[in-house]
Amino acid sequence: MTAAVSRAMTVERAFASAFADAEARNARTGYPLTKYARDPVLYAKERLRIELLMPHQEQILRAVCDGVWGEAFPRIAVRSCQKAGKTLTDIFAALWYYECFADARVFMAAAIEEQ
Repeated sequence: MTAAVSRAMTVERAFASAFADAEARNARTGYPLTKYARDPVLYAKERLRIELLMPHQEQILRAVCDGVWGEAFPRIAVRSCQKAGKTLTDIFAALWYYECFADARVFMAAAIEEQ
């Protein structure tokens, strides 16, 4: 098994686990979580218990939120680099959208089949 495949499988498992945890929390706390609908950074800190978000992660989450609410362009681009937390930020944004908006559906895609 190559490193790329094992990394993709690890991210996939983490993502699936996070969504399963979100479903369990929704069953206990009510759905959707409108308290966080305008603040994905607060959602990540309180709901997901993320103690420290990097400034660029907060900026990405806020840009996604502005796009969802129609206050900015609905798509954003993030400069490519390694180990900056892009994938984790994607997961935070997907979970935020899934838990905070009624009938939300989240689709994620990757460039290659292994991902």
